Amino acid sequence: MFLSVLKVLNRILEAKKSGEETVPIWSDDYPTKDFPCRICVFVDELNKFAPAGKAYSPIKAPIVDIAARGRSIGLSLIGAQQMASQVDEEVMANTSTHVVGRSHPIELKERVYEWLRGALKDRVTVLKHGEVIVNHAIHNAPVLLRFPIPLHRIPE
Repeated sequence: MFLSVLKVLNRILEAKKSGEETVPIWSDDYPTKDFPCRICVFVDELNKFAPAGKAYSPIKAPIVDIAARGRSIGLSLIGAQQMASQVDEEVMANTSTHVVGRSHPIELKERVYEWLRGALKDRVTVLKHGEVIVNHAIHNAPVLLRFPIPLHRIPE
């Protein structure tokens, strides 16, 4: 099912980008005019869908393709996983923003975390609940973010 959704989104966005007014989806022509120009797909447990190395997943190739060229048609991918080291290297190499919460030192030894250096890498092992480190090209260095306590959790 998930693979079908990705394929349909991809076809619609490619048609919209190339100026087509409709795109055939199954047995109907779908109008592209009112379809959004940008779609963001959230994938939880990305390492299961696009595993590292030669591990097989029926949806791995489309996810690698979205990571590599999806932004050019307006299809972005947000992946979440416990261990980024277990996600396909090509997907990780095409990732523009990395967000890391509290992580184990064993996981932090992997290549995917090379952007974390020195004391910052040590800090990741003791981050508090609601804290993350964000790395993106628009910043000169990784940034620590603290999410506020949700209103429903603040004691009266």
